[in-house]
Amino acid sequence: MSRLLLFVMIISCVVAIATSEKIGENNEVVNVSLNADNDYRISYRDISEEMNPFKVEVWSEDATSRYPILVVVKQERRVTSWEIPLPVKTNFGTSLYSNTSRILCYDSQTVIDRQLQQKDHGAKRSFLGRKPRRNFTVTLSTASPTPVNVHLRAAPYNRYFIRSNVYYETRFSPSEPAVHLYEFPPNVLRDDEIRTVLIDVSSDDDVCFTVSAQPKICPVYDLNDDIVYDGKYQTVSTRGGLTIQKSAFPEGFYLVFVSKGDNYDCNHGGSLPQPKDRPVTENKQASLATFRVQIGKTRTEYVGAVLVVFFSVLVVCILLVIITVAFFYLGKHQNIERYKEPRRPEIVLPEDVTDSYHAKTEPKVIDFIYKGSELNRKKSLNYSWHILNIAIFYGIPVVQLMISYQRAVNYSGNLDLCYHNFQCSHPLYFTDFNHIFSNIGYILFGLLFLGMTFFRSRKYRNKPECGIPKLFGLYYSMGLALIFEGVLSACYHICPNQSNFQFDTSFMYVMAALIMVKLYQNRHPDVNASAYSTFAVLGFAVVLAMFGILFNSMAIMVIFIVAYIAFCIYVALKIYFFSYVVKGMRHIYSEYRNDRRVPSALKPIRIGRFITVTVANVINFLVAIAGLALYPKVVDFGTFLLGILMLNAIVYAIFYCVMKLIYRERICFEAIFYGLLAAVSWGFGCYFFLNASTVWSATPAESRQLNQPCILMGFYDTHDVWHLLSAPALYFSFMFLMVLDDDLYDKPQNNINAF
Repeated sequence: MSRLLLFVMIISCVVAIATSEKIGENNEVVNVSLNADNDYRISYRDISEEMNPFKVEVWSEDATSRYPILVVVKQERRVTSWEIPLPVKTNFGTSLYSNTSRILCYDSQTVIDRQLQQKDHGAKRSFLGRKPRRNFTVTLSTASPTPVNVHLRAAPYNRYFIRSNVYYETRFSPSEPAVHLYEFPPNVLRDDEIRTVLIDVSSDDDVCFTVSAQPKICPVYDLNDDIVYDGKYQTVSTRGGLTIQKSAFPEGFYLVFVSKGDNYDCNHGGSLPQPKDRPVTENKQASLATFRVQIGKTRTEYVGAVLVVFFSVLVVCILLVIITVAFFYLGKHQNIERYKEPRRPEIVLPEDVTDSYHAKTEPKVIDFIYKGSELNRKKSLNYSWHILNIAIFYGIPVVQLMISYQRAVNYSGNLDLCYHNFQCSHPLYFTDFNHIFSNIGYILFGLLFLGMTFFRSRKYRNKPECGIPKLFGLYYSMGLALIFEGVLSACYHICPNQSNFQFDTSFMYVMAALIMVKLYQNRHPDVNASAYSTFAVLGFAVVLAMFGILFNSMAIMVIFIVAYIAFCIYVALKIYFFSYVVKGMRHIYSEYRNDRRVPSALKPIRIGRFITVTVANVINFLVAIAGLALYPKVVDFGTFLLGILMLNAIVYAIFYCVMKLIYRERICFEAIFYGLLAAVSWGFGCYFFLNASTVWSATPAESRQLNQPCILMGFYDTHDVWHLLSAPALYFSFMFLMVLDDDLYDKPQNNINAF
């Protein structure tokens, strides 16, 4: 027993001799020389009078990655350690930082926090109880055989506690993170008051960094290797924002800033390559950020913003119902309601009649009505059933996927997964409730258009064998597409990003296509594209959009451009030859075989129709070439596809109106009314659409540079306003198409030109 005691005493003496110890003072710089045979310990004792936590800075120009200096900070219940030089991983290797610092996290900090909160909020009674003692020691050691100079300083971190609606500046680097503490003020702690706070972050030095909100629990994860382990975080370049819910951090939260080793995560290639294990100077990748914690919306403000928008849209819908009924009873249609469109007998079209199409210079609408009207009506209704089936089988997986995205964000805390406008993001069940709810206009106006279609299908009639045939199937399809656009847009805004952008635009493709098909159907009722062929083409376009969005490849863009040009040529032939392309080509061949003269065989019979399709193709070819030249820096694949569909719909609508005027058909007042409303709505809507607050084709940090504050009721941003304006704009556009040919209700079909 005595030998064992003697051995322990000898070992203790050796350790005491090998480890030097010093009592540290606040803000004192301690200079130490270390080697493999000598450790150094600095003790900081009885510092309970200081409310702020301590920041421990350690730096050395002599330390190497082969023999790093090990820094171990021992507190009452915690150990924090790191090494110098501190290795920081980058996408080009590893950077070594010789200047390091950490802000200590105390387990007894809660007591001190409450004292400080009472002091800051002017509490009349002071906190009763003994202040906790906060002692810690810093041990420095190295395996270097040669002496290494190390410098250490421990000082109170005075910028630790932060309050609401006050701007703060903080400086940090990959090896020197910044940590701040925020506690919800008393009015936020009441359940019937504020539920959230918004953290607004900005920086002018364009250094990529991570900002994180973590629960007020030690340890604080404050380095690039571990900051993603707890709380919510996002990468920031020049602007960022976090919406923090009180329910997730009831005791308050730590706000942590740390710079990345390079800028790759923020701009995907904007940083220059760095050699591996390159030493970094003190200020390398250091960043200065400004931030503020803003009080969020109260429950009353939430309810008010929701109800005002909902009832505003509802009131507009009611006014439009009144206007539609007024147009009916003040117009001519109510005088001919007794007329019923006769049922045409089904006619089998002889072969010579289809051949005669190609000899007609001025075809009429009656030339393209050769089957029973009931069969035409059923064919038109096929579009509605196709839309409904597509929406069900396409929409259910979308809903499941987007809810899974929201769960992934909640579980991981990674706010880079979703491209929200964090400057105007109000959570309620979902991270960005306002962008979801603002799609309510699509649903309400879609239901309204379905009602108007039903009303007109029952009330409006043409005189016998007069006017454009009343085929309402495509109008029902438009109303359904408008509703499902709102549903899928709401799903997309649960977590908008590059992978699911097509969810937001799929039914916009459908609506643009339906507009063109309906305009063509008006003058060619029985040679119109079927629902099967229309949705097959749209399906192919959506598949290409998926690959183009996911892979962002120039090869896919080239394939699409080639396929698109070929499709434009085919559609032009279909339009010129009245859907009988093969017979039309045979007709040209027979003309050539008769006189063996190419010019006369190729000479167009219908000059106006030929010029129209040629101009349309030239416009599409120019747009395709421009898109190829601007891709991918200026335009992305999904937006380009939507743009060409919308452009064709607009061009076709303008052409249709111009042709009506050329053939001395008039545009009735109701059509002018809806057309003007559509133009005004689209004009203001496009202004807010182009003033984007996010961009999914960039990195999350680059997208956040566009984030903007709310502009409507402090609850809705520019994209919300786009939702609220584009919904009535689509409704007005559909109504414009529906009433555009009302002036022909009493004109014989053999006198109505087909163009």
